[in-house]
Amino acid sequence: MDSNTLENVLAIGMPVIIAIIGYLAKLAELFFKKKKEEIDKNMELKEKQDKDDRFLKYMGIAAENAHNIVVMLNADIVEGLKKASEDGKLTEDEIVQITQSAVLLLSNSLSDDAKDLLAEFVGDLNDYFTMLVKAKVEEVKNTKLLK
Repeated sequence: MDSNTLENVLAIGMPVIIAIIGYLAKLAELFFKKKKEEIDKNMELKEKQDKDDRFLKYMGIAAENAHNIVVMLNADIVEGLKKASEDGKLTEDEIVQITQSAVLLLSNSLSDDAKDLLAEFVGDLNDYFTMLVKAKVEEVKNTKLLK
């Protein structure tokens, strides 16, 4: 091969080689971009799953604490108030006060992280805790722990 032919081959081949290298670089960039998106998506799913798991854990803790608080208040306060009343029943004001006390005790029994996460999922914690306490009162009544 003479030098003139070699120069012609290089003159034609170099742009082709540069184009192929550019194309391969673009393919590599797209590949790594897609891999990064997959990794990010998997991380987001894991974070969401972790958050969901924590939420379920805190819901369980709140429910268990509400149950224990209802049983405790029944033993310590409700029975005494019932015995002290003429008809053996609580007044509406007493029910409201005991429910508010139970909600406060429940709120104080949970960590800030638990309350923040529960609020994120259920909204107003006071409403949720009140509903939970009332549900536990009914549950305990139905299991004959309360009269």
